[in-house]
Amino acid sequence: MLKPPLRSMLAAFVAALACVALVAVQAAAPAQAASGDLDAAFGVGGLQTTDFGGNDKAFGALSQPDGRLVVVGRTYAGPGSGLSFAVARYRADGTLDPTFSGDGKQTTDFAGDGIAHGVALQGDGKIVVVGDANGGGTFDFALARYNPDGSLDLSFSGDGRQLTDLSGGTDSAAAAVIQPDRKIVVAGRAGDDFGVARYNPDGSLDPSFGIGGLQRTHLGVTGYDSDYAAAVALQPDGKIVVAGTTDPLPPCDFSIDTCTDPPPDFALVRYNTDGSLDGSFSGDGKQATDFGSEEEAFGVALQPDGKIDAVGRSSSSEFALARYAPDGALDSSFSDDGKQTTAFRNAGPAAAVAVQSDGKMLVAGGQGDFALARYAIDGSLDPTLSADGKQTTDFGGSDDASSVVLQSDGNIVVAGTTFRGAGEDFALVRYQGGSSTTGWAPENATVPSVYGVPVEEQTLTVNPGEWIGSAPMSYSYQWRRCDSIGANCLDIPGASAATYVAVASDVGHTMRVRVTATNAYGRSSIESGASTVIAAKPGGPPVNLTPPSISGSATEGQTLTVNAGVWSGSAPMTYSYQWRRCDSIGANCLDIPGASAATYVAVASDVGHTMRVRVTATNAYGRSSIESGATTATKAKPGTIAGAVRNQKTGAAIAGASVTCTSGYSSKTGSTGSYSIPNVPPGSYTCTAAATGYRPTPRTVAVSAGQTATANFSLARQ
Repeated sequence: MLKPPLRSMLAAFVAALACVALVAVQAAAPAQAASGDLDAAFGVGGLQTTDFGGNDKAFGALSQPDGRLVVVGRTYAGPGSGLSFAVARYRADGTLDPTFSGDGKQTTDFAGDGIAHGVALQGDGKIVVVGDANGGGTFDFALARYNPDGSLDLSFSGDGRQLTDLSGGTDSAAAAVIQPDRKIVVAGRAGDDFGVARYNPDGSLDPSFGIGGLQRTHLGVTGYDSDYAAAVALQPDGKIVVAGTTDPLPPCDFSIDTCTDPPPDFALVRYNTDGSLDGSFSGDGKQATDFGSEEEAFGVALQPDGKIDAVGRSSSSEFALARYAPDGALDSSFSDDGKQTTAFRNAGPAAAVAVQSDGKMLVAGGQGDFALARYAIDGSLDPTLSADGKQTTDFGGSDDASSVVLQSDGNIVVAGTTFRGAGEDFALVRYQGGSSTTGWAPENATVPSVYGVPVEEQTLTVNPGEWIGSAPMSYSYQWRRCDSIGANCLDIPGASAATYVAVASDVGHTMRVRVTATNAYGRSSIESGASTVIAAKPGGPPVNLTPPSISGSATEGQTLTVNAGVWSGSAPMTYSYQWRRCDSIGANCLDIPGASAATYVAVASDVGHTMRVRVTATNAYGRSSIESGATTATKAKPGTIAGAVRNQKTGAAIAGASVTCTSGYSSKTGSTGSYSIPNVPPGSYTCTAAATGYRPTPRTVAVSAGQTATANFSLARQ
């Protein structure tokens, strides 16, 4: 059915999807700032924009526990290119985070266009981004999971990406939450229905949810309705709340009929943990709310007491809010009837909501300017924010806000898009939240490093790296001794200055330093990169840096060769060797008399044993010995099974006959009827000769080390 032009324009706003507020840390405001003021310590005067090199739109955001911000959306480079997922991560001061994909930005292509709408953070720091992509011709749910460094997580669906077709038509994922068991719940549109999918941590669909991991819900009654979900929240009891819109359509065609078109309404659905509708919510798990005009819901959040807040638009430009009791009924303690609307000048609908610990609601949105409002628990505007409970921000163009993030100190980040003539860019603003905090805790911007001469008795110095945060800031240090590749580090007692003099026990090791930065607002620690391996002082005795190793086949009669490994110490240096015969697991070793060369030929008495070599390095200042790793158990010299296959009656050779022995050894006879099977380990085998027109004949063959066992066959005609 066709819809009026107004409905088509409003549908474009569905992309401004909600983000449930996630808690962050270590953000702070300048002293004496008022709630709702721009935070001058963030970006440039409280604002930040990011260009991916094309037209970019941001739709979702979250804050990591370390205070870094992740914003997702899409980027479009221009004609001839497709839409791609776009992800940016920012440090607490609003600058791009270079530890994420090198420059703080990452894009991901699917087979066709891809648009990211929502983002969720796993407990292990991996980032799940959801949206839609049309790799199969129609748009499907699209997911990508990133490692903390911004690379795609290949443990997720093989390549870090997943597409799911829910309806066979147009599907679009809007938002995601992570369950405590690490399963991923994704909500959005499935054709003309609410669509919910649950994925296992590896990216596969969870068959214990809905039907094969998928659930679709239709709210309308005419059969022509269009329902779409935009936000999702996870209750503490594991039930899933999904918010969006139900748009009832009458059974007529607007191009030829005259009929009444009912306006769209807020819609909520609550699911049990298995994906079934929760009958304790509004009787059937579904609830629709009419404000008396055209409404769409884009955001949802949970109150501390279990009530549910939904936000979106009423008419074309008002913020619309509704609060529901846990049973799905409108909460009459909120604005008398459970509903509230707020008009802004030069701003538009609400797109996202976050709930403070005191129950106050932060609602962000706007088309034209960014708009932010804070509401008291009773639904009235909170005058402690910007004097009237409302604040708008202009980036100098046409601005759309799509997400709001509440930080742990009460500061507020709103993310979205700005268009200033040259193209669209990601846009972020941070407002003071009214916290009494007056500064920033330290945050590392450049990893510390160790420099100096990595030689025994020489001085090493740590560069603490670059840090952001409020001054004054002090640094403390802990030097650590690590293995030759910089792992398995242990603190060095008493080594807590900015410099350290290498000692004999450091030779062959690398060094790291744990740097802790402290100011009045907190502390943060990070470990330096590893130094190069510490060498012995000039004139020092040999010190092994890389253990010896043995190459070659551990088989009787084969030659093994020892690599002496890498040593430090004064030249010239000589090496001597002692080969050792050990048990099958490399223990209980005994010297082999006379086996003192760099090579060794395995003998029969070595069969079943492993081999090691003790390498001794000697120079003018001393000597040092170390033992190599063990070889695999030595195998006996293989033997050969050979013989001929002949006609039992005539004695004539049978060419092309097959001889097959147990353990997979086989051969075919040549024109003389002869065959040979080399490299057969010692042991007893059952061999069978077979040829077309003859009866197969088996026989037992015993193979000795290095010997040829003869097995002739006489075959009778069938």
